[in-house]
Amino acid sequence: MKKLFYRLSRSRSFAKLLSTHARLEHRRGVTMSYRKLISALVFAAFGFCFSGEARAQGCDNPDFCFDFGDFPSTIDNITGSHVQCDLQSGGSSNPFNTLDIGTGLGTATGTFTQTGTATCTQFPDTGPKKSLGICAFELTMTGVTTSACNTASNSFSASAFCQDSSLTVTGKITCPPDSANVMNLGIAGITRNRNKCEAVFPNGDSTGLPAGKVLDLTVTTEGLPLQCQGPFVAISKVKERWCNSGNFLDSAVDCTPPSGVTRRSTENVASAVPFDFDVQQTVNTSPTNCKGGKSIDKGGARVDILGSGTFNVANVNLPLLSCEGAQLHDCTPGDLNGDGFSDLACQVATCPTFGPALGALPRNPDGTVTATCTGQLNSETVILGIADVSVSPK
Repeated sequence: MKKLFYRLSRSRSFAKLLSTHARLEHRRGVTMSYRKLISALVFAAFGFCFSGEARAQGCDNPDFCFDFGDFPSTIDNITGSHVQCDLQSGGSSNPFNTLDIGTGLGTATGTFTQTGTATCTQFPDTGPKKSLGICAFELTMTGVTTSACNTASNSFSASAFCQDSSLTVTGKITCPPDSANVMNLGIAGITRNRNKCEAVFPNGDSTGLPAGKVLDLTVTTEGLPLQCQGPFVAISKVKERWCNSGNFLDSAVDCTPPSGVTRRSTENVASAVPFDFDVQQTVNTSPTNCKGGKSIDKGGARVDILGSGTFNVANVNLPLLSCEGAQLHDCTPGDLNGDGFSDLACQVATCPTFGPALGALPRNPDGTVTATCTGQLNSETVILGIADVSVSPK
């Protein structure tokens, strides 16, 4: 059986990732938090890649990728000192998470990994908030159980319980990356029997998970070329829980420290299927003369939405496609880049929204801007594209 896994591609530079985050963070309520006494990490949305074989970059057939959805964050009963972090989506070339199903579906040999960057702020019990700047986030669960493929729906689930003997959870948040300021993540400091696990991870918190359960997600595919493979049709929210060390002193994880307060972290995230897109000409960004511009975009631009082995453009709800708040229209299917997958050639008016919105974005070193396109599949699963666009003036 082929080995399936989620993978984070490193094709973008760290500097470009930071530039992308600076532009996205004001719109995306993707948040994680921990409390000094009862710690909680809460994520509104995230992305991951599911694949059938190892690849150097990107996500191609039979790979499956997800990224951050554009959803507001809901913090779960934050009290006392806490840290809030905005996670960064990476696009189709930088999926945030990795799932390796080990020896195959229907076993407890899976590994779920999350790796990415975030901008974090500390809110003490008293006094002003403190920026922690860019942080690195890492979390790995090994011994994850995957269900057998449901051949009727081409879906499978990945799950874990705290009391599972196969499960190991490790991770850390480092602010800034590569520094000694580390908050460790995991499940430790308790006897991992059912009673203890259900006390630390009860039902009724923001994840909605049953007592003791620490991971739950379901993937649905088109089932081509093999069952439970091919482009995504839908994916559930990913619900996850773990414990933390309660500080950035590189202390050991302890779910129930001597203070008697549970250090529990929760994650309840919505996903977006990432895709690539390409704007076919330089876009005039001037609010005063972009409409009807003659030398650059002539008042409109073509946006190519590119299909792949994980993203079937036939599943897109076309009226909901937009880029930087401007609706796309008159989308025509065809293989635009010769890769064998159907794409969409769409049109967008550069005024009154698209051009000025691009002009408001920070410039990359080469004078381009990093833009975002969004929409939904017919299943209502969010889709998200991130790409560089040539603009004028630079």
